[in-house]
Amino acid sequence: MKTISIFVHFDKDNKIHCYVIKYLQELKNQFNEIIFVSNSNLNSKEQDKIKGIVRHIIIRDNKGYDFMAWRDGIRYIGYNNLHNYDELVIANDSNYAPLFPFKNIFQSIKNIDCDFWGITESSSFKTHLQSSFLVFKKNIIISNVFKNFWENIKVENSKTDVIKKYELGLQEQLEAAGFKSHVIFKIKLSKYKVLKYKIKRILVLIKRRFRKDLGYYNKKTYFIKNKPKELLLNFFDLSNINITICCWEELIKMGCPFLKVEVLRDNSYGLKNVKNWENIIQKYSEYDINLIKSHLKQLDL
Repeated sequence: MKTISIFVHFDKDNKIHCYVIKYLQELKNQFNEIIFVSNSNLNSKEQDKIKGIVRHIIIRDNKGYDFMAWRDGIRYIGYNNLHNYDELVIANDSNYAPLFPFKNIFQSIKNIDCDFWGITESSSFKTHLQSSFLVFKKNIIISNVFKNFWENIKVENSKTDVIKKYELGLQEQLEAAGFKSHVIFKIKLSKYKVLKYKIKRILVLIKRRFRKDLGYYNKKTYFIKNKPKELLLNFFDLSNINITICCWEELIKMGCPFLKVEVLRDNSYGLKNVKNWENIIQKYSEYDINLIKSHLKQLDL
């Protein structure tokens, strides 16, 4: 079976961190080829770090978020050439991974009747597969609906618009065409727990609005980037929650290979268990926590 992955990268300091290299190495063990697409201005020294791992490195302007970067990766391969592959994976550097071997994940999906699948899902706006790691089988790769989706990607005003139009839109369009989806790790939260997490998040966001030194984004908070009406609707929708953030520990215990960088970098829900992340990973996984510690240190966290 011939497989290919398109991996999207961004770093504000134009670096390829060690955790990303580890991720790519493990991805290479599972896939024949990797196309590395960076939205950062990487110099030759940085590019040399991964030249023995990836087939090609694309350096592009940081516009259009990950979806436009994945589109550029697909265009580089070429739609006709893409037809030569049995599986395509789109992934990005938003996770520390894999905490558990990818081969275990792919073995578990072997007998599942689906055309595309993801590791985790989010109920933000609507329940959907999260795009940080999506696998598409050949029948999708060769379809016109797949090509038409990518060729209609445009630069959007916000990440929220990207999620609604493209992360949700991709799954909606594929399922409308008759393709079956599957998610490996699912967690269903009660409305009480969702409300509890939402209140915690609001308190954290309010705190960050007035403190310059708290949080990776500083003043670029949720309040600045979103309309008040949309914030209120989001808050009162108790089906709307991102479990990869608030349930990160539960996912690791289930064997999920991903830990969102955002969990440790931002802790946007003010979770107490985040302080114990080293012990939790070491208890359930053989992942080298020094890769994470090195990254957080460079973020001054």
